[in-house]
Amino acid sequence: MTNSNALFGCEVKAFYDVLRDLNGIAPIYSKIHNLLCSMQNNLSDCAQKVLYIYFSLLDDGNTRITLDPQKALAKWMIKWNSLLKLANSECKKLNSLANSDHANEAFACILEKGITDILTQSYTHIIEFRYNNVHTEPGAATKPLVIHTSAQGDKYLYATRYFDATCIIESKARDIFSYHANAINDEQRIKCQQFFDPLLHSTFPFADSQLDAIIRGQSENLIITGGPGTGKTTVICFLLWKLLSDNEDMLNWSIKLAAPSGKAADRMRESLLNSLTKFKDKTCQIYTMLHQLESYTLHRLLSYNPRSNRFNYDAQHRFPEKTLFIIDEASMIDIDLFAKLLQALPEKNYKLFILGDPDQLPSVEAGAVLGEMLKTGKVAVKLSESQRFNRDSKIGRLSLAIQEAKKSGEDAWPDNYEKPVFEPISSIAFSQTDHDRLRFVSLREDRKEDEKDVEKLIKAWCDAFYIEPKYLELVRKIQVNHNHECIDADTQQLCATQVLDTLWQFTESARILSAERKGIRGVQSLNAYVRKALGIQLSDSFYVGQFLMITENQPTLKLYNGDCGIVLGEPQSGRLHLLLKKVRTQHKSDCEENGSNYVTYPLSLLPSDALESAFAITIHKSQGSGYGNIMMFLPKTVGHPLLNNQMIYTGVTRTEKKSLTIVASQATFVAGCQTSIERDTGIEIGM
Repeated sequence: MTNSNALFGCEVKAFYDVLRDLNGIAPIYSKIHNLLCSMQNNLSDCAQKVLYIYFSLLDDGNTRITLDPQKALAKWMIKWNSLLKLANSECKKLNSLANSDHANEAFACILEKGITDILTQSYTHIIEFRYNNVHTEPGAATKPLVIHTSAQGDKYLYATRYFDATCIIESKARDIFSYHANAINDEQRIKCQQFFDPLLHSTFPFADSQLDAIIRGQSENLIITGGPGTGKTTVICFLLWKLLSDNEDMLNWSIKLAAPSGKAADRMRESLLNSLTKFKDKTCQIYTMLHQLESYTLHRLLSYNPRSNRFNYDAQHRFPEKTLFIIDEASMIDIDLFAKLLQALPEKNYKLFILGDPDQLPSVEAGAVLGEMLKTGKVAVKLSESQRFNRDSKIGRLSLAIQEAKKSGEDAWPDNYEKPVFEPISSIAFSQTDHDRLRFVSLREDRKEDEKDVEKLIKAWCDAFYIEPKYLELVRKIQVNHNHECIDADTQQLCATQVLDTLWQFTESARILSAERKGIRGVQSLNAYVRKALGIQLSDSFYVGQFLMITENQPTLKLYNGDCGIVLGEPQSGRLHLLLKKVRTQHKSDCEENGSNYVTYPLSLLPSDALESAFAITIHKSQGSGYGNIMMFLPKTVGHPLLNNQMIYTGVTRTEKKSLTIVASQATFVAGCQTSIERDTGIEIGM
């Protein structure tokens, strides 16, 4: 077998092995492939390879693959080339099949023959055909795969679960967002502003788009979109206040705040509570109603049942009527979960407000639902004025430049934005007093020198944000007694809330972000460097002062994926505890609350594999959060699958006014800004 036809002529198992060795496909798909072959025993080799290509694209968040061989080849080669570059950057020995000099030609043959077989062979045991955009009820298909022909005549292959989810979202969205709003005029905006002026301590400077959202929200279900700090949650507070004020019957309705992660849900409620402080009357029913709201993860809102792996609220058991739903961080919601949420909505007498930023990273699982829904241009109000950083700030201008970079030509940088200048590591120093400071750091190409540079950067970071302000001294002075109470180690008295607030500020003032989990610039290595810089000599996985993130929901403790805490010690027993700041104070476990919004849990109650060090976290995990100072590490290789516009934009916009340090090279940074994640989701609302 020659190298030129190696990929085309190799056995199906060898083809899968290549993708697996390149980390291009999850192992579960081998079992799914075997199941499909047992159901349809006449699948050609090329058809099976096309299925593996589709499964690999599913891992990237796509829900379907085009059955146009040329278009499929163009999309697949982008992923294939990125897999090869990633493998090379990690110094892996590539399989000889992966090294084929004629991969493009080989994949073209595979896709041409495999797609022809799928369309013309009688694979009726595993594939069902749908035509002309006619969507039957979800669940009607009995085959695991669907070929759908759109109204434009284009054919796509879907896993049935994703085709069903697409049908649900298209159908439900047309019903939910059916109102076509006329343009809001200045008279309406003035009237809305005048409604709030006497209710507030001082006049709130509404932007026109914020007033538009409040006005439209009185009569519509609505998507409110905009970048970080544009006031999406603030607008919701005012929108709800006016809605409840103008509709007395709604004072008896339920209000549900939810987001994909516990952290994002907490931040939404915290932001809403901050907005409520602008109102004078803290005794009225509306204030009380909004102040007592609880936040949910979407899984908890839908009442997930782990025993049945189903939600208690679904198409057959809907939420009760007279409910207001506010869903935040919608860009993080995958297509399957989004469909289940829409199915569970009441048949009537409800309102739905969805908040999100389509320029941020899409969901970890399949789909890019928010972006697809916004393509109609009729169901959303876009907020554009950021309070986190204004357009004239360095960080604000960078975020705008990153958004514009997607439209620039190759190696070009958007006009009117200064091109980033990368400094050597020797010129970098960190300070707690920085304000709107933006720096680009270039490390050396040599692997060993790169490792030294990263360690040096982490040491300087820790000196500025943990060592100099005496973080470890403070955290060791706060101990936990047998009643789960935080006490002062010197006085043995209960810690004042202000002391815990001071400690907690360390978790919000500085954070290291990385696109990667592994490698020199991955969060695993970065957290190890932090530990070394802090002088922690113990070999134990957990230590006093460590930031920890919960990575799996712990529903019995009311703790959720993304919740972060600080490890404290209990001197008498030597046990470790996790201190968390909780906004959801309605739910108490066996643990006692320590001061306002703080709670401790014995670390032994939490599975060790559901905890990870969080001085450095992935950019994915940072969504829905904000930090005063950020140092962000990007991959070293142009074409790396995690080097893209959404990744960089999400990381940059986590910064809250102080400082941002980006560790990359000019080539990788610019290339990443110009590379956009394009998921093939296939949602067409067509309003």
